Amino acid sequence: IEFERMFHEKTAHFETGKYQSHFVFLPDEEYGRALDCLVKACSDMLLRNKEGLIFLGKRKVQPQPDWWFFGGRMRPGETPFSSASRLARGELKVDIDPSRFETVTHMSMLWELRHQPPADHGTADLSVVLTATLTQEEIEKIQIHAGEYETSKWISPEDIVKDSSYAPALRHAANELLRKDTWKAIKQQVSA
Repeated sequence: IEFERMFHEKTAHFETGKYQSHFVFLPDEEYGRALDCLVKACSDMLLRNKEGLIFLGKRKVQPQPDWWFFGGRMRPGETPFSSASRLARGELKVDIDPSRFETVTHMSMLWELRHQPPADHGTADLSVVLTATLTQEEIEKIQIHAGEYETSKWISPEDIVKDSSYAPALRHAANELLRKDTWKAIKQQVSA
């Protein structure tokens, strides 16, 4: 069992009592002050096609104005999976049921810069990286959020891992996805 846990990461979610979200959008100045005091939780997605390629976006804004996951900040009351579903609709115009997402890894990140003023205060994130395989119909519906991303591409996880120009966190997540794929293949061979 312990060996299997090494290769099959999950994200547990617990609720005690009745939680009611009081989420509101904060003006950038107020949100910046909150970022100075809190670690932001994110649901980031390694979306794949049936060939196993990953869909990446080239972000326009800090903290990562380069190739990155689609995804972003979770809202109070969301699970990582429901957050990813909301973010897929908002950033890509694609509806993905939360039950289709699988956990790949969890990461902690510290960024030197951020979009909100004062930009040089940076931000601290805790990311839950999830994956789902898109259907061809879903792929054809994709419209990336033009305010946040300048372009997009499909790329193999192997190419991300071996190219040091990608952010270390993205390379780590792609490597964890490959490890998850290997574990699934081993399980299929053993049960065959």
